[in-house]
Amino acid sequence: MDKIIIRDIGNIYKVKVDSIANSNDILDIWLLFTSHLKLEETHLLNENDINNLNKYIHILKLKKMHNLLVKYKNESCTDDEYKEISTFINKPIIDLMKDRLTKKELDYANDYLNTLDTKEKLKEYISTQKDFKDLDVVEAYILYHAKDKLRNIINSNINKKIKKEKDERNSNLIKSLNKDYNFYKEYN
Repeated sequence: MDKIIIRDIGNIYKVKVDSIANSNDILDIWLLFTSHLKLEETHLLNENDINNLNKYIHILKLKKMHNLLVKYKNESCTDDEYKEISTFINKPIIDLMKDRLTKKELDYANDYLNTLDTKEKLKEYISTQKDFKDLDVVEAYILYHAKDKLRNIINSNINKKIKKEKDERNSNLIKSLNKDYNFYKEYN
């Protein structure tokens, strides 16, 4: 999404989010996905394999960010840590989600999302889910996108209604102007 919303968390800190539908849970989503390690990443950490140094560094950065986000949530981070967190969460959360899921998990999640093709199915699915912090990463990915999809459907319906009302007003205005113009023309 292109929209960026700034939301209050507690009474001090702010979090930048890219989706209105998930704005209340965004910090929990960041925490969940920064803490998740793929199976091969767990093996890599245990082996200390120097051949995969870039992957190793990437994993360590994620672990560090997770620890900073925990401090952030507890409102106990320093100014420098806050700046580092701000830089990190300035990136789209969707990118982090996709990075943390395997191809198989992404395929499963996207297939499942395709079955949620109506407003009713989306509402039903969302109502049966727990908080993001209580879900695994695949369920959280699906829930995030289901909320976003529902919001887009609702907004689309609202936009159609607004467009219809606007078109009606424009039509009435044109009729009124034509009537007034013709009335003026008849008497001159």
